[in-house]
Amino acid sequence: MMIRVKKLREDAKLPTTAYMWDAGYDLYCVEDEDFSDGEFVLKAGKSHTFHTGIQCAFPPEYVALIWDRSGLACKNDIHRLAGVIDGGYRGEWMIHLVNLGERDFTVSVGDKIAQFIIQSFKKFTIVECEELGESERGTKGFGSSDKGTE
Repeated sequence: MMIRVKKLREDAKLPTTAYMWDAGYDLYCVEDEDFSDGEFVLKAGKSHTFHTGIQCAFPPEYVALIWDRSGLACKNDIHRLAGVIDGGYRGEWMIHLVNLGERDFTVSVGDKIAQFIIQSFKKFTIVECEELGESERGTKGFGSSDKGTE
């Protein structure tokens, strides 16, 4: 499968992987009006929507799932808040990040800010019903698979 990518700006970068079999393709930020000297300070506890400067096209039976970059999340508490791009969307890909840490974090133009995976999905029909039927798990919720949890 090919994914077509259009650069909306000359300084935009195409998505990349570091290794041949990496599932996630890195997304890079471009400068917007909130940047100063090529940088944006994402304050602790705050969020911001970052531009990537790209549009993509892929078949409608696929979805792009946006995920955190593990280094940003684990080392700096930077997480993405939105994460689904449908195959029919043709606008600029934007990444909304939140700083859950206690320190401000600087994002520079060209930084890798998130990654995406393309995944196929099956369309289904929602049907209202009176009963769902039984299952082994039943209504056991959070923590139900831990030892000793009823």
